[in-house]
Amino acid sequence: MAAPDDDDNMEFSSRHLPKRYHDAVNAKRRQRMLKKVLIVCAAIVIIIVIWFLLGWATGGASPEPAAAVSPAVTTMVPVQTPSTVQTPTPRPAESVPAPSLSLARAQEIADRYVLELNGERSLNMSRSWYEPASGNAAGRYVFSYERVFSGYLTEIDGFEVSVNADTGDIISYSREWTTPDYAFSTYSLPEVSRLEATFTVMEEAQKRFPADVDTIRIVSSEIRWKNALSDGSVPRPGSIPLAWNVIFDDEVIRADASHAPAVAWVDVQSGELLAFDYRNKE
Repeated sequence: MAAPDDDDNMEFSSRHLPKRYHDAVNAKRRQRMLKKVLIVCAAIVIIIVIWFLLGWATGGASPEPAAAVSPAVTTMVPVQTPSTVQTPTPRPAESVPAPSLSLARAQEIADRYVLELNGERSLNMSRSWYEPASGNAAGRYVFSYERVFSGYLTEIDGFEVSVNADTGDIISYSREWTTPDYAFSTYSLPEVSRLEATFTVMEEAQKRFPADVDTIRIVSSEIRWKNALSDGSVPRPGSIPLAWNVIFDDEVIRADASHAPAVAWVDVQSGELLAFDYRNKE
C-alpha cells in the first residue's frame, strides 16, 4: 500500500474513485497548509520579540545591522631596482710642497727690505697672506704695510712686498707715498662718536634709497686720514681731514661677491658727510 504522502500527490481524476475519497484528501491538504501558515506566523512573532528584547538590552536603541566589511584592497607597488650610477673615482690632489720659509721669517725679510729702501717710517703691517704658485713650485708671501700718521692709518699710502716662500728672495715691491706731512690737518680729540657717524650714514642712505635701508648692514667703522686725492692735485697745508671710514653693504651686495662694499666718510670734528660711495646704486 502506498504512503499517505504519495496518495496526496496522485491525480484523483479517475471516475471510479468515490467522491468521499477526494474530499478526505483535500481536507488533509488544507490542514497541512494551515499548519505551515501557523508555523510561519509563529516564527515571525518570535523574530519580532527577539528584536525588541535586543533593543531593550542595548539601551533602547534599535539594533542596527552590522556594516558590511569591505574586503582589504592590497595595492601592489612595483619594486624599482635603482640603476647603477658609476661615480668617477676622484683624482688624487696634486702634491704641493709646503713652503720652506715660515711666515715669521718671511716678514723679517720684508721688514728689513722696506727699512733699507725708506729708512724709519711709521707703518702698520696690516695684512699678510700666502699665495701658492701654479704647478709644484713654491709660492710667495705677500705683506701689505699701511702708513700711520699721528697714530691713525691713512686711506692710501704704504708698501706691498712679496717674498719667495722657498728662497726668501724679494719677488716684487710697490710703494705709494703721495701725501706730504704738512697736508694733514691739525686736530684735537674727535668730537663725533662712532654711533653718530654711523647714524649720519644710515640717514643719508634712507634719503637716497628708502626702499633698501632696512637691508643695510654696517660692516666696519674706524678713524682714518682721508688722503686720497684726484691724480695730479697738490694738497694744501692742513687740508687732509681725519674722518670716520664707514664700510657697509646691503642684500644685493651680499648676494654677489663681485660687488664691492659701500664706503662713506664722516668728518670727526664737524660730523659732515665727506663722501658716500654706494657702488650698488651709483
